[in-house]
Amino acid sequence: MKLSIKLEDIVDNLKDDVDKLDKAVQDKDNTIKELEDKIKELEKDLEDAKADDNKLKDDIDDLEKELDEKQKELDDAKEELGKLQDEIKKLEDDVKDLEDTL
Repeated sequence: MKLSIKLEDIVDNLKDDVDKLDKAVQDKDNTIKELEDKIKELEKDLEDAKADDNKLKDDIDDLEKELDEKQKELDDAKEELGKLQDEIKKLEDDVKDLEDTL
């Protein structure tokens, strides 16, 4: 009788150990699944960030081109202003010469 009780205890302990191992394996599998899902989420976030980065670089390139165009327009306007100021000065000088002759 004592031998059978010990055997039953051993079997019960082994069953408990198997249950604990099954739970540990299940927990490990759940953790792996959660980590894989997180990795997929992070990979998508990284792809989105790279796409945003490329779009920002394109926007910067476009703005730099626009800035160059506006700078050229400004330079042209300054040159035209200088010519007009020279012409006004010449006209003022001509008017003064006319006034002096009158």
